[in-house]
Amino acid sequence: MASQDFPYPSDLDSDGDGGYDSDDFEDSSDGGDDDSVNTLVDNMSFMNFASYFTGRRPNMKAQGSRGHRKSNRNAGPDMCIVCGQEASLRGSQNWDVAVPYLRPYVCKTHSAYRSGYVTCGLKCAEKLCKDGGDPTMCDYCHRKPRSAGSSQCGTPCVEMAKVACLLCKSRPKNGVGYHLCGKTCKRIATKTTPLILEAPKGHKTYEMVEKRFQTAWHNVTVQLPAIKRIFKIIEDDEFLRPYAEYKELKGKECFRYHGTGRECQLGVSTNPNLLFDDLPGLQHPEDLLQDLACKH
Repeated sequence: MASQDFPYPSDLDSDGDGGYDSDDFEDSSDGGDDDSVNTLVDNMSFMNFASYFTGRRPNMKAQGSRGHRKSNRNAGPDMCIVCGQEASLRGSQNWDVAVPYLRPYVCKTHSAYRSGYVTCGLKCAEKLCKDGGDPTMCDYCHRKPRSAGSSQCGTPCVEMAKVACLLCKSRPKNGVGYHLCGKTCKRIATKTTPLILEAPKGHKTYEMVEKRFQTAWHNVTVQLPAIKRIFKIIEDDEFLRPYAEYKELKGKECFRYHGTGRECQLGVSTNPNLLFDDLPGLQHPEDLLQDLACKH
């Protein structure tokens, strides 16, 4: 299929930091790194849980410099779904006995960073993005088993998965024009750029690309091809530098469809997050700048 010019749709390629969620993991939120980090255990170890069971009002009097310390980020029962070690309150009873209303679903080590998160910090978030969660559990909330024939546990998570971040798949993407949920996933993704992420069928990104492709197909002599898979390439600034320099030189940017034969395993491999080095035969995006067919 010959390449064809179209107005460039910015929502296909919006991955910059502009507009990204500021309410994201802090750089120090490494809840899964070691025992010295700021976790729910750290924040609540000074509290008198015995009064919770006896009905007496807790004594919140300051104990040293930690007495009036508050924990907002670790509130609620949601626990990190990645860490898998045995949990305990420092010098206290078993977790399940001491804090029944904060019993972990999967993690048993650290609380989730805050409500709406499924991991405790950057380390576990990165592990989730790389390895995925429990394959038997809902791939959005990670709290309930998957329904038969589905990757989610029920209708609410099915609907949320349609707008989920393409990397962590556990938070909504950051609005129209973005494919990731925030700065944390952006940083994780750009560690291994160029990275290829699949937009699953039913996802808003998939539907947007499919619709644009179908609308742009005007060849009456060739039947509209069926789309099988859609992937998003994640790049960092250094990777895009040659493209940016070329764009400055030409002063023009057009969106194009380019048809080519596939010799690699892209779309066949079961690995959802692929690197270009893992795909022998796939033309590197940077090489397209040297391709005469793509330089017009």
